Amino acid sequence: MLSIGRTSSYAVAALSQLARRSDDWVLVSEISTAIGAPRPYLSKILHALSRAGLITAKRGYKGGYALARPATDISILQIIESVEGPDNRCDCLLGRDTCSDERACPTHAFWQVERERIINRLAGLTLDAVADFERRRDAERPGTRPLTGTAGRPTIRSASKGTVDPPRLGKGRVRGSRRGAKK
Repeated sequence: MLSIGRTSSYAVAALSQLARRSDDWVLVSEISTAIGAPRPYLSKILHALSRAGLITAKRGYKGGYALARPATDISILQIIESVEGPDNRCDCLLGRDTCSDERACPTHAFWQVERERIINRLAGLTLDAVADFERRRDAERPGTRPLTGTAGRPTIRSASKGTVDPPRLGKGRVRGSRRGAKK
């Protein structure tokens, strides 16, 4: 099996956001907001995905990240191995360090077969399938996930009010705050 932890989950979610917006460059802040990942942590994940050749980065004005190839050509296994490493496979279901064909644990033969099935399934599952699933889910439940507005800012979708942009406030200010206001 593979170690599918928070890093892998964020990586798949981030690439799914890029797949859903394949026509433009997406900022780290937009991805971070959409998937709920801390921006510094997500930046490291995106850097690893870029080194693996799954995404490309563009610096400067109108920069951001984009998929390096079509989502149909990127497997979930490739994403996981890009951020977790190719050798993160759990060799023993019971977690033993010495489990092998010569010194097998009680579940060794079973786990060898099942681990390969899981790996093959992840290799056959594409990023496009994940993005398509998310598109369908969002269509069924509007307003539950942040979307990106035309200005590159998050958009809030409300069933009663339609789509609205969040208010822009000065740096460090919150609505109703008098801090920093001139008298």
